Amino acid sequence: MHVERLLDLGGWRFVFLDSNALGRATTPSGDLEDVEDRRHKARVGELVPDDVEWLQRVAREAADRHVVVWLHHPPVAHPAFGALDDREFTRMLARVAADAGTVRGVSAGHVHSAHEEERDGVRFFTCPSSWLALDLDAGTLAPPGYRHFRFHPDGRIDADVLWVDDAAGNRDRPFPEWVLQVLTAGG
Repeated sequence: MHVERLLDLGGWRFVFLDSNALGRATTPSGDLEDVEDRRHKARVGELVPDDVEWLQRVAREAADRHVVVWLHHPPVAHPAFGALDDREFTRMLARVAADAGTVRGVSAGHVHSAHEEERDGVRFFTCPSSWLALDLDAGTLAPPGYRHFRFHPDGRIDADVLWVDDAAGNRDRPFPEWVLQVLTAGG
């Protein structure tokens, strides 16, 4: 299967990165493949060095475009995940995004919660889950949800969180203590 890693659309460049580097290994032929325990090893994000260099180049080359980076693992998330700030993955992505001067946003999932903040002129988003969404401020489950983005020609991003009607009745139920322990383990 072939997946495009870069899409130029109008005045925007969308860059897609695989943040599962900790769950992958380089084969003797130079290809990347998943390791046996990928789910556990890739609990936090990381990029392979070639992807870091590629991101720096494609963001820098987009001088006439606004850039949004998409990945699975967030470099920045709700303060409950404060340990992310101590990771080189977070510092590197924030530095690359700010230094490029073209990156307007970085969006990710993985933490099953909606969060947004700005750092050095770059907006960082996390998206709720369509399965087990969490309201980390209230310590409760949230209904399934998603983010809707609008990208404006001037580089502004509108990003709304939309919640799906929750027939299972999960809204406002306290989530089990293990949920936060699992999501924060390892960074």
